[in-house]
Amino acid sequence: MNPKKMGCCSICDKEIYEIILRYTQPPLERFPRKLGLPKDDAWKVEFALKDGSTMSLSFCEECKNKLTTKQFPVLWNRVLESWVFEMQDDVRKVLPAKPLTTRQTEELTKWFETQVGNGMMGILASVQLKENHA
Repeated sequence: MNPKKMGCCSICDKEIYEIILRYTQPPLERFPRKLGLPKDDAWKVEFALKDGSTMSLSFCEECKNKLTTKQFPVLWNRVLESWVFEMQDDVRKVLPAKPLTTRQTEELTKWFETQVGNGMMGILASVQLKENHA
């Protein structure tokens, strides 16, 4: 499993935000806990999804410039993996969050199944984040 990491490029995992605090406990020890301002090469890209909704992901400038529709399935898998990762009880304990109830697990599983068939259709916009905070 290779879930995308908060504050990092959605493709290469380069840190594109200042990392103020990190998790120290497994399984989140490689994940940022608190973010600062975006770095100079941080970009937000908004995608149109198959179901008509939109989603934004962050990228470093290099990966944003090389982004093609051929990468959309891999990116979407990373998004899905992130959601599955965040639902795990051992992850929720570190966050800290209560374990999911049976009902919550069933509801999330149904929702997740609809998202598996969803995905990225195209890029709507991209914005350099540093310019918005200067």
